[in-house]
Parts: sequence; C-alpha cells; structure tokens
Amino acid sequence: MSKLHRFLLAAACLFALPVLAQAAPASLSITHPWSRATTMAGGNGVVFLTIVNAGTEADALVAAASPVARMVSLHRTVMKDKIMEMRPAKEVAVPARGSAVLKPGATHIMLMGLKAPLRQGQTLPLTLTFRKAGKIEVQVPVLSAGSDGRE
Repeated sequence: MSKLHRFLLAAACLFALPVLAQAAPASLSITHPWSRATTMAGGNGVVFLTIVNAGTEADALVAAASPVARMVSLHRTVMKDKIMEMRPAKEVAVPARGSAVLKPGATHIMLMGLKAPLRQGQTLPLTLTFRKAGKIEVQVPVLSAGSDGRE
C-alpha cells in the first residue's frame, strides 16, 4: 500500500469516528439474567435481569423477543384487593446513571407459549429492544424451577 493510500485511509477513519460514536448504543448493560426451568411445552416461562444505564440519558425497554416462545412481553405484578395480578407493561424505564431491576413479584419478561420446556442448565437467547439503544442480545441461563436467582 502506498503512502498516499495509507494517508487517505487514515483520513477516512478520522472523519468516520464522530459518525461511529453517534451510532453506538447508549451505555446500557444487562447483568444477572436468569430464568426458571419449566415442566412442559406450551406453558409459560419468565426472565429476570437488571439493566444498568451508565449513560447520561434515560432509556426504556420497549420489547423483548426469543425464539423459544410464541410470544414474549413485558409484565408487572401489582397488588389488587390483596391479590397479586400480572399486567402487561408498555415499557420499563431505565433512568440515566441508574438501573431497572426485573425480579420475581415485580416487573419481569414473560415467555408465553414455550416451544419446549426450559431445562435447568441450558441458556436461551433473548433480544431486548430499547427506545434509544436499539437491540441488545442476551443469553439467559435457566436455573432450577424454584430458583430465586441466587444459585
């Protein structure tokens, strides 16, 4: 490669850096994803995780998808007349320099219509879609059926 070609390549890279920086997703990371084993196909599963936002702008989880289920949606658990109910959630807010914890008895991701049982020891692929950061792929370990996520 000639000196001119190297110079042009270096110049092109320098001009592309601001564009690449703008195209990068927000500073989101997913920590401690986990699911519970299930007993049958066609049933439902659940995913819990923590979304950490190290950035200066808030974001929101707006959707999730996985090939292991026919439908995946965001849910929240609410108490109504001393009875816990699950309701769909449109989004999960992730504050700037903060986190959102999806956990049992609170906000979580439902896997509905499982194509096969979730087996302890396997991992399942999950795609999280954020309003600003776009899509983030996660591998979710499947723990025991009665797990509280600490195993």
